Amino acid sequence: AAGMDTVVSSAIVLLGAGSGVLGSTVNPFAVGVAVDAAKKVLPEGTAISQGTIIALGAILWITTLVISILFVMSYAKKVIKKKGSTILSLQEQKAMEATYGEDEIQKDVTLTGKQKATLLLFAFTFIIMIISFIPWEDFGITFFVEHKILGLSWLAGCPIGQWYFQEATLWFLIMTIVIAIVNGMKEKEIVDKIVDGADDMVGVILIIAVARGASILMKATYLDNYTKSWDKVIDDYLQSIKNKIREVKELLAEMSSYFDGKYMTKVEDYLYEFLNKESYEEKKKALDNFSRFPTLPKNSDERGKTLKKQLTEVLDEIKEEMIYGSIEEIKKELDSTVPNQEEIIDILQDLDRRLTSYKEEEEIYNFTDISRLAIKIVAENKEIREELTASFHEIMVDEYQDTSDTQEVFINLIANNNVYMVGDIKQSIYRFRNANPYLFKQKYDTYRDTDQGTKIDLVKNFRSRREVLEDINLLFNQFMDDEIGGADYQASHQMVFGNMAYEEDGKTEDNHHMELFTYTLDKTTPITKDEQEAFIIGDDIQNKVKNNYQVFDKDTGIIRPIEYKDFVILLDKSKNFELYKKIFEYLGIPLSILKEESLSKDNDILVVKNLLNLIVRIKRKDDFNSLKYSFVSIARSYLFELSDEEIYDALVKEKIKETKLYQICNELSEMLDDTTPREFFLKVMKKVDYEEKLLKIGNVTSFQVRLEYIYNLIGNLEESGYTIEDIITHLDAIFDS
Repeated sequence: AAGMDTVVSSAIVLLGAGSGVLGSTVNPFAVGVAVDAAKKVLPEGTAISQGTIIALGAILWITTLVISILFVMSYAKKVIKKKGSTILSLQEQKAMEATYGEDEIQKDVTLTGKQKATLLLFAFTFIIMIISFIPWEDFGITFFVEHKILGLSWLAGCPIGQWYFQEATLWFLIMTIVIAIVNGMKEKEIVDKIVDGADDMVGVILIIAVARGASILMKATYLDNYTKSWDKVIDDYLQSIKNKIREVKELLAEMSSYFDGKYMTKVEDYLYEFLNKESYEEKKKALDNFSRFPTLPKNSDERGKTLKKQLTEVLDEIKEEMIYGSIEEIKKELDSTVPNQEEIIDILQDLDRRLTSYKEEEEIYNFTDISRLAIKIVAENKEIREELTASFHEIMVDEYQDTSDTQEVFINLIANNNVYMVGDIKQSIYRFRNANPYLFKQKYDTYRDTDQGTKIDLVKNFRSRREVLEDINLLFNQFMDDEIGGADYQASHQMVFGNMAYEEDGKTEDNHHMELFTYTLDKTTPITKDEQEAFIIGDDIQNKVKNNYQVFDKDTGIIRPIEYKDFVILLDKSKNFELYKKIFEYLGIPLSILKEESLSKDNDILVVKNLLNLIVRIKRKDDFNSLKYSFVSIARSYLFELSDEEIYDALVKEKIKETKLYQICNELSEMLDDTTPREFFLKVMKKVDYEEKLLKIGNVTSFQVRLEYIYNLIGNLEESGYTIEDIITHLDAIFDS
């Protein structure tokens, strides 16, 4: 209709999307990979950060976008001016006319209200997705953490800035349903479109992704009961208000130290009705009657001014929350949402049923599906359940605070009053993997108050000094209780000092209590917050060494002056490791960096995996084609360093069996049946002189750490009944993922 051809429309999409992908300015995964890659190839000392990569990406995006726009516009003008300028063949032009040609040219095309709303919602969805992956807290921005509603933590379980694939999947699923409802689509039509679209786009992959999003919501009992009672919702709402009122009272108490009685009386009179009324309705009425907050006296203390400002900010937050006139009004507001909720729940349940049916037909299952199927088999088959129950003398569950509801159901099915659980609710860190720490709390409270089980509190600490434990208890006593953290720390979780060696042979006159360092960042200098903190820590270490700070050496049983090797710096993120390394080198402090390594990106571990693979394939007498890939990997590596000619002869002339590499592997393959996986691994490493050959590629310590990790992994898998072939399959899965 516009006089252009399909090349123009295709180019707009392909070049526009390609420019964005090429720059990847808002892709947190591409940016992170780029930073790591740049650090490896740039000269040592060259500063590189996410900001640098994003800036380069923006330049690349703008440059390619401008070129793309100029190209498309130029081509489009040519085609409009002269039809023969198209690059389409005559056959393609006829196909275009047949598909897109119209008898009448539609000159005035306007978007409908629904289309505009759809585009706005679509843009909003992607904007939220983009900002959700940006780690705002790393930049000192805590807005999304502090504001649960705007931070969407009520929806995804964690605030914007901490999202990952699981939360993004859930977000896209919900917005898909919202857009469908805006366009007036019926439930069946929505489900059909989602499934058909998934099948057309990426088939199985997207089906699993959507299923994962649905599974976050699809806990049947949770959805079935979602709209039956608002008591919990209202209780949480009222508790939020109570917490803020408690904050008001604490600020008032602190303010009394900075203002005279006359001014504090005015403030207390101003707040009296609100703070002392019991019901929500009475507090709301008092809040609505607030007038101007009492003016500060002249020449007030700066700290007092800050406290007054904090108090008024909390009161403003309370006003923003208490928008309803009564509890009854809250219930009516919640009830008004029921029809929409039920519609969404019906869609989700139907989607879950149809996805389940699809996965059963195609035999495609994720880990959650496999877990549920295992439960189904055990729950529905008495013989299997009884056989499993009888086969376990004791069931021991470590890290019980990180157990999920699904795991708990399975354990209960095969338990026979023989489950021993070890855990610490303070260490619960896997809620994002559906861990439910309140399973631990419920068991703890039940065993404490009844005779249904035995509770053993392992609170005695033999590792740390008394001062360290006192400081930890002081901190946790302030904020950890049944409501926050799921444990009444002060009543039953305080750590008890147990290592009396610190009080006897290890007693010193030095202060071993926690030290809190405060500083003011000078924004007029180029020094960053992270750099200043590194210098503060470095200075403290140097002062302690210089002044012969005394420590108790538990290995030798003597008190000695502190050494650099006694210090450990724990950082929550690895991005500043290199920064600390440089600053400590500047200060003359030796520093070693230890961080978790990714096995799948390290060539040395890949060589080990392929070596084991080759040995097993020789043992199985696999054909030549199965051997050659592992063979070439090891032949070229630092272990054997065969020349290109030797490798060529081995492959093309099929002389693999004549090589030293094959002969060594063949010899090792004969030991497979007579040794455990762990013993076999050690024999392989010794036979190929692995550690000695590491000297050729440097960074031996790092390689040895990873090698020890592999050894321990093999040991753990061996104890679980894995054979060496099973272990190689497991390593393959690590690299494939």
